[in-house]
Amino acid sequence: EFCNRQHKYGLTIHYFQQILDLPLQKQGELIPLTGNSMERVLRAYSHLASLGSMSEADLALETLQWMLRQCVLHPQLKSQLQPNLTHYALVLTACWRGADWASAVRTFELLTGCHGEDFRDNVKGKPRIDSRSEKALKPDIKIFSNMLRTAFSSKDRENMRQCLRMAEFYEVESVLNAVIVGVPKNSAEAKKLALSEEQGDLVNLFKY
Repeated sequence: EFCNRQHKYGLTIHYFQQILDLPLQKQGELIPLTGNSMERVLRAYSHLASLGSMSEADLALETLQWMLRQCVLHPQLKSQLQPNLTHYALVLTACWRGADWASAVRTFELLTGCHGEDFRDNVKGKPRIDSRSEKALKPDIKIFSNMLRTAFSSKDRENMRQCLRMAEFYEVESVLNAVIVGVPKNSAEAKKLALSEEQGDLVNLFKY
């Protein structure tokens, strides 16, 4: 946290790698990592991506996959390392800043269990969902905000269409319907929605 606050994001990653070099368990002792510490690591990757580094999205995705792998290999670590929506959103922030659509799709697949390729052009039928995903998380507005930004940053129209199909599948537009038709800015409903800057961008994309 201190490294991130001092904008020394590379040091955050450095210390994280040092922890990874330690034996995962010593006589049943758990590694000193929690969901909060992993959030700081992923936040460091997302900041580095904003500085122009093009490999951070892939590295952030690898970190997310490492978390998921530890939860499977060492069930006792699940309470510490099971990713939540914030972790996924931070990986997708790195994807957006690095315009890495392929990593964004893989992140979406890990989050939802859906097969990203099933949303591509000329693919018919209902998207497949892995059986393991019964307890998968449902993507929220923040997730799709970063997904849409990544697709748009890729400058590939097929990627944009693929992303919109994903959003349609999860009925994101219905969630935003009240905003799209025009909710008074200072109304109770507007305060309830509490749209962030990123969510506002998503609304504008749906309007477009």
